[in-house]
Amino acid sequence: MSKRRRQRNTRTVGANASRRASVSSPQNAPHRQIRREITRRSLHTLLRILCVLTAAFVLVVLLTDPAFQVRSIVVTGLKTIPRNRVDPIVQILEGQNLFRAPTWSVHRQLLSLLEIQEARVHRNTRREIVVEVVERRPFAALPIPPQAKGPAERADLSASAHGVPSSPAGAGTLSLQKPTGYTIIDAEGLAYKRINHPAPGTVVYRGPQQKSLQVGGHLGRNLLEDLHRGLRYCKESGLPRPVTVCMDSLGAVTLEFEDQLVVRLGHDRWKEKLLLAHRTLDYIERQGKVAELIDLRTLEAPSWKPKEMRDNEPRTGSQTDGPAASAAKAPSSSARHSG
Repeated sequence: MSKRRRQRNTRTVGANASRRASVSSPQNAPHRQIRREITRRSLHTLLRILCVLTAAFVLVVLLTDPAFQVRSIVVTGLKTIPRNRVDPIVQILEGQNLFRAPTWSVHRQLLSLLEIQEARVHRNTRREIVVEVVERRPFAALPIPPQAKGPAERADLSASAHGVPSSPAGAGTLSLQKPTGYTIIDAEGLAYKRINHPAPGTVVYRGPQQKSLQVGGHLGRNLLEDLHRGLRYCKESGLPRPVTVCMDSLGAVTLEFEDQLVVRLGHDRWKEKLLLAHRTLDYIERQGKVAELIDLRTLEAPSWKPKEMRDNEPRTGSQTDGPAASAAKAPSSSARHSG
């Protein structure tokens, strides 16, 4: 019995040795590499599946767990727009999932309000949705004139709309009536709202498109450029910001300032004329007088009218040949070059 067991053991040892020899032989090396590659790929595939399952689980939790609902909505940047105009748009986000809330839809609806120039809707780590609003800034106000009835009132309305003094037929009627409201435009010329009274510091524009401009429309490009240019020249010349800018259909400009001073500039050479107006006002102030009107439509014959003078009093030659003319003579050559 023991002899047989020894024989079996001898055969088993020999078989194992032959298998080891066959595995370690150079002929079986490619098979070993293939098996290792299969094992490596299987492990990588299993790892990828685990990663995908983990990410899917986390995503499902983030999108469905009540702990990630929007807790509150914060709106910033509102100054003149009532909050009740924005609340109906942003309140649809309240109570929704923080990551599924349609912020892009809210952003689009906010920009549909003409008073809003820019809007940004984003999330924060406190489960809040923050809405940042940038309002349009008023640049100029266009008075809405009352409805004209008779021919004399229509002529007076047309004249006042273009910065021309009212005709005698219409004097004391429509020219004394207050506008029914104001159309507000921004620096880009967009008419974005109508109000009863413009904000302090807003320039009142009277001229073409004053009656026809509707909310959502744009002031003409040339008119807007002239308005920007006139206000820039006022600032560069040292004059205060005008209260009213009147422009007729031919482009002649008349400025009215806060102290009821009126400066007529005409069609051209505004920069040069405004520099002259500033020097003229300094000269008149040194004389202890106050000017009501400075007429610079032609630099060759400037004139001015003191504030004490009434409209029904005739002009004298002293105002034509006085401070405005003397101020125009000295700096006229340099002012022309600066224009």
